[in-house]
Amino acid sequence: MTEATQKKGLSKGCLIGLIVAGVVLVMIIIAAIVVWVYKDDIARFGANTLVTSIQNEVAENPIMGIDSTHFANVCSAFAEKLKTEPVDGLKYQAFIQKVQAIVVDKRVDSLEAVMFMDAVFDYFPELEELYPTEEVPDTTIETDSVEAGIQ
Repeated sequence: MTEATQKKGLSKGCLIGLIVAGVVLVMIIIAAIVVWVYKDDIARFGANTLVTSIQNEVAENPIMGIDSTHFANVCSAFAEKLKTEPVDGLKYQAFIQKVQAIVVDKRVDSLEAVMFMDAVFDYFPELEELYPTEEVPDTTIETDSVEAGIQ
């Protein structure tokens, strides 16, 4: 008789575990779809956040050799162009890699400001006219003198 009354199928715990796993899997799939659909908006938000933080840092702590007005104009123009232009994945990836290294230490120096402008100009070359090249400091002199042991 005990063999005839034995239940067939999964236990309650196993069934609940499968339901929870299914719900989690569906949520992950939905999240992936949402990220894929809004990837350009997410990319724009991330780039604007980085650019704004660098722009604010330069405005709060002026850097010798960097014209903060021209720098702010470049940042604003970049943000505006990024809103209107489609996001180029390869250019965006290269831009983010360069800019992330700048915001890590939360202090922007002249070399990092020049690196930032180079990254912006690599993404949108037409913005280079907003910052006169004769005003960009030559950071190679500082690097060469440090390597040579001159202080």
